[in-house]
Amino acid sequence: MKKIVNAKVITPYRFLEGYEVAYENGKIVKIDKNIDGCDEIIDARGMMLSPGFIDLHVHGGGGYSFVEESDKAIRHALDEVVRHGVTAVMPSHMVPVKALGDIFEEIMKENTGPEILGMHSECIDWIYIYGEPCNEGKTVPDYDVAVCEKMLEEIPVLKRVGIDPCIKGAADITRYFVSKGVTVSISHCGPADYEQVMRCVEAGANSATHLYTGMFGFYRDENTGERFPGLIEDCLTEPDLYAEVIGNGKHLTGKMLDLIYQNKGVNGMYLVTDAASRKEPFEKGEPMVVPNRLPNRISIKTMAPLDYIVQQTYKCSNIPLIDVIRMATLTPAQVINVDDHKGKICEGYDADFVLLDDKLCVKGVIARGKTCKSLD
Repeated sequence: MKKIVNAKVITPYRFLEGYEVAYENGKIVKIDKNIDGCDEIIDARGMMLSPGFIDLHVHGGGGYSFVEESDKAIRHALDEVVRHGVTAVMPSHMVPVKALGDIFEEIMKENTGPEILGMHSECIDWIYIYGEPCNEGKTVPDYDVAVCEKMLEEIPVLKRVGIDPCIKGAADITRYFVSKGVTVSISHCGPADYEQVMRCVEAGANSATHLYTGMFGFYRDENTGERFPGLIEDCLTEPDLYAEVIGNGKHLTGKMLDLIYQNKGVNGMYLVTDAASRKEPFEKGEPMVVPNRLPNRISIKTMAPLDYIVQQTYKCSNIPLIDVIRMATLTPAQVINVDDHKGKICEGYDADFVLLDDKLCVKGVIARGKTCKSLD
């Protein structure tokens, strides 16, 4: 049995000082003062001990990739994200890919180190991204439950998927995916109206993918002049929709983060990177801002890791530190229903820890009991 001492423990409901955390066989076994019977002692030297970060939306970043169909590449990606405090990850691709699912499935059999929680696909096929009227004039077919059934047969590790509520059949496939243990997010959609969004929420959709990005806000009836809430407002006001947030200070400035927090609170928003699979810096003269497929919209390129997202969210906004940490740990665990063993420093939970200094820099990482980054 090992124990961590001299840490300011973030549970993440509260701070605990003067407590030690003991773990064995990948699980937390005791949280108390003066724990006896430990073979190894890790001195945190007064640093903060957070639950391991959980990233539910990451494609790669900094030259590593979760979308390359290679066991070596995926393992390298895991090694990289864990250096930034991520002990559990849901690798993301725009569409489900069986070859990737097969690689993830093999890695998911391992029981120590950083964990793949399943595949996340932002849509179920390229043709559905943004749907009408944004798909270059092409006719977008209705969603088909039979297609989704075949998809899950071929890729059983698919655990999160994005849907467009504007497309006919969205509520039906949402209901199907949820019945099979796959969480559903509203993602990359056209100008969805309130009824379309709420039918999917009632069917089980539980979040909006990267809030404010790839979606529309309020709309107006051209005949009556009345204004109605769009997906942005629906997410901010509907308690059962989590807000997925890229808190890097650029996609969403501090004031925007404050606005989301005031509406959703710590239980209703979670941090992600949405990091792309390429290296920084950009080529000389390469623009950070690029056109988006949605009319009159732009996108910002991002490769920032999750520790940077945590730092910037805290730095740019007025959100308390303990809530920022919770948005990177417990809340994402709740989003995908793994909060019975992840997201907390609690007896019986996975031994996933991040040691942070006063600037929120990652100084040590333990994933399911395995030391992945030794204390500096």
